[in-house]
Amino acid sequence: MGRGADIIAEVLAETGTQTLFSLSGNQIMPLYDACLEPGLRIIHTRHESSAVFMAEAYAQLSGSYGVALVTAAPGFANALGALYSARLSETPVILLTGDSPLSQDGRGAFQEFNQCEAARPFVKSTQRLTDISTFNELWQQCLAQAQGGTPGPVHIALPFDVLNSPATDSCTSVGLISCLQSGSSASHLNILSDDDLKRCLDYVNSAKHPMVLLGPAMCRPHLAGLRSELAEALNAPLV
Repeated sequence: MGRGADIIAEVLAETGTQTLFSLSGNQIMPLYDACLEPGLRIIHTRHESSAVFMAEAYAQLSGSYGVALVTAAPGFANALGALYSARLSETPVILLTGDSPLSQDGRGAFQEFNQCEAARPFVKSTQRLTDISTFNELWQQCLAQAQGGTPGPVHIALPFDVLNSPATDSCTSVGLISCLQSGSSASHLNILSDDDLKRCLDYVNSAKHPMVLLGPAMCRPHLAGLRSELAEALNAPLV
């Protein structure tokens, strides 16, 4: 079955990921190697922030999500500024970062750093992968979190020893559960309830001169048709 990195690459490919924007580094090289077999494309950048900015642009132009892959500690830190931009632009970006080995936590491992704590203000969720057998579910939760409700970035730290851990049959990506059907993921979608929807429509219908102010997530080029339909349905200008 190969290593943990091979499982991660397989799961990414099977869920529709085609391109990773990345700057290489020691802790993520196993994943670079693993991307060859499923045919994942890596676009190499000159700076970690560029990788996140390119993933952000990819998500906005494609109407899907973007994936950035950077190495641990200083590489992760270099990506934070761009991660803040993705949060404010309401863009579904998934940041994968290398990380020091779990087995060396608290022992001064090379570039050991609490990335999840540092990422928390910039993302909708941040998690550290501790067992490769859980990556399937974790990845789909992150897809749902990034794209559901108000879209935004999420972060997953990938310890070096987890990337190199032997994969077993229980780790395979066979039988992936749709992130829209998984109970643990659906809670992150924040879809309007019937009561909330009725309340919104009541506001519009009771206004003498309604105007709708759109957030960044509704301003993507691929949503032009949806904006036109909304303006016509509400008979109100959209800003």
